[in-house]
Amino acid sequence: MALPVFYAIRAMLPVLVTVGFFGGLLMLAIGGGAIDPMQMLEDLLRSLIGF
Repeated sequence: MALPVFYAIRAMLPVLVTVGFFGGLLMLAIGGGAIDPMQMLEDLLRSLIGF
């Protein structure tokens, strides 16, 4: 009964781990002051708009 759920979770696991890992790194970098979130957003917007 719970087998399809188990397989779905197992398929999603690498994605979740990757997202969690990079999210954690990002939080550490922002918390440590290595990355300025506002500067990052600005750069992202600039690259999207093409300035």
